[in-house]
Parts: sequence; C-alpha cells; structure tokens
Amino acid sequence: MKKTFLLIFLAVVVFVSSLGIGYAVLGGVNANLTERATFTGLGSFRKSIPAPYANNSTVTVNGITYKFSTATNSYGVTEIPKQETVTIPATVNGYPVTTVHSTTTGTLSLNYATKVVNLGENVTILEANSFDKLSNLNTVNGMERVQYIGASAFKSRFSLREITLRDIQYIGASAFEGDFGLKLNWQVPDENLITLSIGASAFKSAGSSSTVNIRLYAGTYDNTSSTGSFVSSKIVVTIIT
Repeated sequence: MKKTFLLIFLAVVVFVSSLGIGYAVLGGVNANLTERATFTGLGSFRKSIPAPYANNSTVTVNGITYKFSTATNSYGVTEIPKQETVTIPATVNGYPVTTVHSTTTGTLSLNYATKVVNLGENVTILEANSFDKLSNLNTVNGMERVQYIGASAFKSRFSLREITLRDIQYIGASAFEGDFGLKLNWQVPDENLITLSIGASAFKSAGSSSTVNIRLYAGTYDNTSSTGSFVSSKIVVTIIT
C-alpha cells in the first residue's frame, strides 16, 4: 500500500514539474515573440519604431529623389539627374508618383542638361515653380494627364515647344508666361471647363507664331487688360454661352 502511494506521489510530482517546464518554455516563446514584435513593428509595438515610409522620408532611385507623403500614400519628385532625358516612373516601392514638388522645397536645382521630361502615368500635380530651373527644357510628355499646374511652373521656359492639356483643372498665375515658342494643344472637354480655373498672366506672351483657338466659360479665367490669363499671347478665347 505504501509502495503504491509512493508511486502515485512521485507521478504527481513529475506531472507538476512538467507543467512548470511547459510554462517556462511557453514563457520563453512569448518573450521571443515580444522581442520580434518590438524589432519588426508588429502588433501593439508598431508605434515604438519608425514606419518604413515615414512622412517626408526620401529615397533616390536612378538619380531621381522622391519624398513620401503619408497623407496621400504617394511620392513626389524633389530632384532629377542632370541628363538630357529624364523619365519619372509611375510608381516607386509600390507607391504612385503623383507630384513634382515646388522649388521652394528644394526640387529640380538649376539644370541646363535636361531637355525632355517624361511624366509617369500617375503624375497629376506640378507645383509652383516646379520646372523653372530647367533652362533648356523643350519637351514634357504626359501633360495630358496633369490636373494641377502651380504658379510659374513653366514661366520663361523659352525652349518649351508643345504641350497637350486634357485633364487640367487648375492653371496657376504665370504658369506659362513668356513661353513664346509654346504650341498649346487644347483637348479639354467642355464638361470639364465649368470648374476650370486659370490664373492671371497664365499664358501671358506665350504661344508660337500660329494662333490657337480655345473655348472657355466666362469667369473661369482672368480677363483684365493688363494681367489677363492670355494677354499678348497667341491664344484666342471664345466664350461658351
């Protein structure tokens, strides 16, 4: 009887000990998972480490520098290489490239080399002064998809030849002022013209030798005598009634 009791007691001790070891092992596993979470940014530990693409973080790929925006989950171009032709891709690191930033943020430093810029299919925003330092720029492909052109974006780009505007919604003041070699290919459908906005002197003194006729609604552009959107340009406006 005593022998049987002793065997049972020993069995219970072994069982309890095994549970302790199990908990110890599980505790070690949990600790390891915790460390991994802290390291990789998983779960509740995500806030303790930087996001992989933090706001305003930059990356340079093939000579083009991009800045990330967490507000839009997209990249904007802040610098391009000094080479004759530059192609901005549709995406970088799986995120769309939507913007060419203003020179006030350090974009596109003085550049005499670049003559051709190919805009990626997701580029819809050209901020103020975005191309004003590309002295010999003559061609920008992909402009038909651009919706926003900031003030003075292409001001005094004397070599700029031909651009096509189709999806445009906003053209800032002096955006193309002084581009006397410019040929405007206007493809904006009438239904988009209702909300279109064109700033003062946007095309002042712009246009090649041939006249370009476009149709606009009254009130969507500046029509004053001295700072009108099309003063001294080769662009003739017909008012839609």
